[in-house]
Amino acid sequence: MTSEYSIGGVHHPDVESDPSKASPIVIPGPAEEVAQKIGSVSPEGVPADPKIGPAGLHWLVVLAGLVIVLVSLGMGLLVDPAAGFAMLGIGGLAFLFSPGFLVAFARAHEREEVAKTMSDRVESHREVIRVKDPSKPRSA
Repeated sequence: MTSEYSIGGVHHPDVESDPSKASPIVIPGPAEEVAQKIGSVSPEGVPADPKIGPAGLHWLVVLAGLVIVLVSLGMGLLVDPAAGFAMLGIGGLAFLFSPGFLVAFARAHEREEVAKTMSDRVESHREVIRVKDPSKPRSA
């Protein structure tokens, strides 16, 4: 089943509308517990900011690429178009072959695994909270 849903006001067609299946920007749960879970699956150990989810890492990569494009555009407009293109080429290659860019997708995959376990735990906790006390009378 495909439908449309929105992330940050941008519509994404042909994606399942179940929000629990979307990659979270922030991983639910206490930061210490999330850090321990990420540290257990990641070869790099405990991250500096464990609450950033897989979608958050993807947005950071997009933001870094956008900064390179905007700085190159500014250089091209203010100095010389050739300088802007050169900066875009050199900056783009440096960005694409940087270790941070290359491992961001592996780290996002690890955080996706942790986010699923934490989301399941939070959902089961919410289900427990929704259960009403059977001794109280039901209202009609």
